[in-house]
Amino acid sequence: MHGSRAEWSEADAAAAAADRAPAAPRASASFVLAAGVLGLAVLAGLFGLASAEAPAWAKLSILFAILVPAGILGLAALRRRPALTGAMPESKSRLLRRAADAVDEPRAVLGPGGETVHANAAFIDLFKKSAAGAGGDPVAGVFGGDPEQLRAFAKLCGDAKMGLAGQANFPLPVSQNGPGVRRIHATPVPEHPGHIVLRIQDLPHQRNPSHDDRDRFVALLDAIGLGYYEIDVNGRLTYCNATFGEWLGLAPADLITRGVPLGSLIASGIPRSGAPYDPFGGRSGEGSGQVVLRGFNGRDAAVHIVQSVARDGAPGLLARAVVRDLSAERRWRQSLAESDERLQRLFDDAPIGLALVDSAGAIRRCNEPFRALAGGDAAELRGMRIGDLLTDESRDRLNESLRHALSGQTDASSVDVAPRHRPASVISAQLSRMVIDGEPLFIVYGLDATEQRTLQSQVNQAQKMQAVGQLAGGIAHDFNNLLTAMIGYCDLVLQRHRPGEQSFADIMQIKQNANRAADLVKQLLAFSRQQTLKPKVLKVTDVLTDLTHLLQRLVGTNISLRVVHSRDLGFVRVDQGQFQQVIVNLVVNARDAMPDGGTITVETKTLKLARPLQRGHELIPAGEFVEIDVIDEGTGISPENIQRIFEPFFTTKEVGRGTGLGLSTVYGIVKQTGGHVLVESTVGKGSLFTVLIPRYHPQSEAETERAAPSSDTPTRDLTGAGSVLVVEDEDPVRAFSVRALRNKGYTVSEARSGVEALEVLERMERPVDLIVTDVMMPQMDGPSLIKKVREKWPAIKVICISGYAEESFRDKIGSWDDIWFLPKPYSLNQLAGLVKDAIGAGKRAA
Repeated sequence: MHGSRAEWSEADAAAAAADRAPAAPRASASFVLAAGVLGLAVLAGLFGLASAEAPAWAKLSILFAILVPAGILGLAALRRRPALTGAMPESKSRLLRRAADAVDEPRAVLGPGGETVHANAAFIDLFKKSAAGAGGDPVAGVFGGDPEQLRAFAKLCGDAKMGLAGQANFPLPVSQNGPGVRRIHATPVPEHPGHIVLRIQDLPHQRNPSHDDRDRFVALLDAIGLGYYEIDVNGRLTYCNATFGEWLGLAPADLITRGVPLGSLIASGIPRSGAPYDPFGGRSGEGSGQVVLRGFNGRDAAVHIVQSVARDGAPGLLARAVVRDLSAERRWRQSLAESDERLQRLFDDAPIGLALVDSAGAIRRCNEPFRALAGGDAAELRGMRIGDLLTDESRDRLNESLRHALSGQTDASSVDVAPRHRPASVISAQLSRMVIDGEPLFIVYGLDATEQRTLQSQVNQAQKMQAVGQLAGGIAHDFNNLLTAMIGYCDLVLQRHRPGEQSFADIMQIKQNANRAADLVKQLLAFSRQQTLKPKVLKVTDVLTDLTHLLQRLVGTNISLRVVHSRDLGFVRVDQGQFQQVIVNLVVNARDAMPDGGTITVETKTLKLARPLQRGHELIPAGEFVEIDVIDEGTGISPENIQRIFEPFFTTKEVGRGTGLGLSTVYGIVKQTGGHVLVESTVGKGSLFTVLIPRYHPQSEAETERAAPSSDTPTRDLTGAGSVLVVEDEDPVRAFSVRALRNKGYTVSEARSGVEALEVLERMERPVDLIVTDVMMPQMDGPSLIKKVREKWPAIKVICISGYAEESFRDKIGSWDDIWFLPKPYSLNQLAGLVKDAIGAGKRAA
């Protein structure tokens, strides 16, 4: 059982136990018979020797007869001595063997050479199983192939052979009923030197203290989903936990019983240059790394192994390892990578610029829109200070916002900045503070707000112009009422004086100044887009040709006027007089900008826009336009003044040299026509004013020949007959109108408001022929009065008088016939002529 590693079998045990002697009865009879013969021979010899008469040969014969049987008997006794000492009755031997086999504990008698003299069935069975589990080596199997345990067992047997009884505990391998202790007793046989008796006990409840620690550790690993294994010098598993077995698709006991080599579990195998116990192809047995385990269920498991050599002296153990399954980790890493990829795509594909900036203002990361705003690529921008991408003024504003956010005064702020490569554009930057891994960082959201700020500026400008226009319109309305009375009473007074009288000339001077004031009011109304326009289809070339002579007189002799016409300009639909006023005002403005002379160029061309065009504060829609450019070589306009040149009464001229209404009139007329006015100027080089009028496509040839009706002349007979109701809240205007119409032969009634007018109509026996009513009145305005009148007296004709444009209230009246419009201020002749047309001919005034 020691170094020869003899195979243990039932035959060995049987041969050791079958050393038998002759049967007991036969042995006893032979021995008694020999003893009797020897006794008789001795007695006969004694008598013969004692006889004196006996001859010498006879005495020798007697002595021989005694010695021969005695010698034979002695030899027989010597020959049978072992049998006598070692043999026993056959029935008793069989009984002892059965009794030994009935004992559960393995027992055996070993001879001096380690051979088995006797072994019971439990001992034989133990060594047979051990041999099967250890590749045919029973001793290695009993001790799990642990060389330390084999040496300890050899020492125990050696001490017993020397006469020292002893016992030793050996850890029980997992493959043999789980963790526990195997106790082996070795007792010498004094009568037979070198012989020992072995008795083996399994003590499963007497656990190895080191196993308790290991079990607690393994239970913890199982709880947190980590694997654990132990291997021997051959790389075979001697222990593993349930988690490790689950990954491989086999129970731990099965893995250990099979003695599965670690190398067979690694998908790529262990390199030949490596030791079988080193999963990483080395020879130290220690290390960490990732491998792929191939399970018995056909599934591969990516794991991370941390293996170390056992240094606690545990028998049969070379190395132990903790194993971490990387499958879940790889899944969440892949999920995290996919999430990062999605986040990166969202980051890169965001419609606004995004940048991650540290507390020093350095760019950590940015997306493509941000790179477009900043004017650089990712490699250039990474690590660059964001302030270096901006103009000096913008950099200071941004750094101030960063300092406020960094100091904790605010977590978010907004600032408008201008990039260095496009200083005219506006970027709206939103800063949001956050803390990542204890480091304060900023997310900068950048949006190109150039168009938005332009639109906002346009809205602000439009609102300002609208407010100024409303103010100007209100002033103009009040002035129109005053001027109507002044001009009207001048006409009444002039009717009582002859042209040659001095008073006639004085009154005419008053009327002329009133008319000049009326022209100023018209310019205010033009700016506020509340004047009355009478558009018709015209060719710009024809208008400029007719106007060239007047323009030449206006610019003077030291300035050259150059008019350039393009072909195929097409038509525009404008009020001819107002359009001429636009050209005149622009040319006069250019003249005043060139005190030292120069050239003024008036050029026309066609502009076709496939998409909207942004020019300064103006957003020009797509379409076809007729463009009129007025170019001068004057002093130019400073940038701060360009923003205000279209405001009423704004002028850079000396006091008394201008009203400040020239360009505001241009702005109002063009806007009311549906066009646009643009200006470009460089100080010291001159200015360019561009007027864009929508191109008009007439439906017929006759439409292009339509002209406004000629105004009434004083020589026309303005007398008439009929009944008229004048409704006006301004007493001077109403008094003049009533008196003028009565002087022309009409029966006139009057009312101060729409409510009073209805009361007057209710008291009349028959309705009037015509109502002359103001549009803007308290209590009930003109359009409301007209609706009430038409409901009850639909045949009454109406003339609306107002200081505002007809378009401002036409939608309130509707498309009724027999409604005329007379703008304030009006003269006696204009009023009388329109009343006569309305009553007499029934023809609607244009």
